[in-house]
Amino acid sequence: MAAMAAMAAQALLLLLVCAAGARTALLQEEPLRAEVRVMHGDSELFVGDRVTLRCSVPGHPSGWSYNWYKAGVPLVGYSNTGSMYTLRAASPLQSGPYACQGQRRGTGPQRTQLSPPLYVRVCGGWVSLQAPLQPVILGREMTLSCRVRGNPRLEEVVFYKDGRELQRRPHPQLHLSRLSYQDEGAYWCRASWGQQWRWSSAQSPAVQVSVKEMLTEPVLEVLTGVPALRGREMILSCSAQLIVARPGLRLRYSFRRNDHRLAVDSSEDTHTVLQADRRDAGDYQCKVTVDGLGLAKWSNSVQVEVMDEEPVKTEVPHVTPTVAVETQTVELSSSPPNWTELPPLAPDWAESSSLDTDWTELSPLDTETEDTHPVLSARDAEDVFNDTESLSTTSHRGWATNLTSDTAPFPESEPLLDTEEQRGLNQTSSVY
Repeated sequence: MAAMAAMAAQALLLLLVCAAGARTALLQEEPLRAEVRVMHGDSELFVGDRVTLRCSVPGHPSGWSYNWYKAGVPLVGYSNTGSMYTLRAASPLQSGPYACQGQRRGTGPQRTQLSPPLYVRVCGGWVSLQAPLQPVILGREMTLSCRVRGNPRLEEVVFYKDGRELQRRPHPQLHLSRLSYQDEGAYWCRASWGQQWRWSSAQSPAVQVSVKEMLTEPVLEVLTGVPALRGREMILSCSAQLIVARPGLRLRYSFRRNDHRLAVDSSEDTHTVLQADRRDAGDYQCKVTVDGLGLAKWSNSVQVEVMDEEPVKTEVPHVTPTVAVETQTVELSSSPPNWTELPPLAPDWAESSSLDTDWTELSPLDTETEDTHPVLSARDAEDVFNDTESLSTTSHRGWATNLTSDTAPFPESEPLLDTEEQRGLNQTSSVY
């Protein structure tokens, strides 16, 4: 058990060392930015006063030389110099934004990003209004100071905003808490002082105050998509930016699931779950904190579900069966078919009798019944038989309506004898 505990401790230590190394490498990859501060004096000064500015690189204090700029233009004589820049016997022409940049030599030339500008204002009058670096942060506090050349004892100080009086006191400061956008505007002050029997009063130039958000609203996203797949990697991203740049300000990120912190707060804006599981499902949020200000904001809430990965389905292309249908074209002739004409059939009794035989016409038999049939002679029966055979043959040819062009159909008043009646007549003829 002791051996296993020792191995676990070593593994944990190795993991912490790797994490620290990765964080150091990340910080080294981030571009460095210089910053400028007031070392002596004040950024709001009168003609003839002096102010000293100092440039530095946070986290890397040694081995640097510096270049100084005013309104983006390099200052003559202040290239590759030390970290201090002093304005002596300042004049109104020296008012403006000042910035610096660090550079050093080592394994390779290295330069920092230009520092955020620091505005220096030289007042040529008697009264000056000192305000914080603009813009000021929404929700924070602000203090304005009314300063008189030579710092005499003030009897009365009046503060104004956009022409409206805000405060009238002997105290030279105006304090505003929980700034809002309604606090934006032009501010100035009027100071009164006296020495012995001489009294003076003067008004400062106006200072424009703007109020802005320091930090954008954080946005939490699941880069790998929602829902997360079980056993797959899940990456969370928290996006936020500083709207107002200030020297030394850093953002720190904290990720939480169901209000439980997932890891230690760090400068990493992403959090990775190597293999998502059912327990990783829940409600996620991130918190962004501005170091040095105590300002923090929470992101939106994202509900994450973890599901099993569906098997990959192979799509079989749908094939429509094709049936080949062979068609034949049958040409129909408009002319009647060429039938082979067969000779008419002769009656059975014709084989044993001669057609020239004299037939005796028999008179009809006397009968008492009303339903009697006429008796035809043998010759008449033969003529009827021949006519019937001719009509049957013609019907087979498909020309029942018109036998010939010169032959008219039989009249309806003279019905033809059917085959049975004809055979009966033939038998009667044979008897007689």
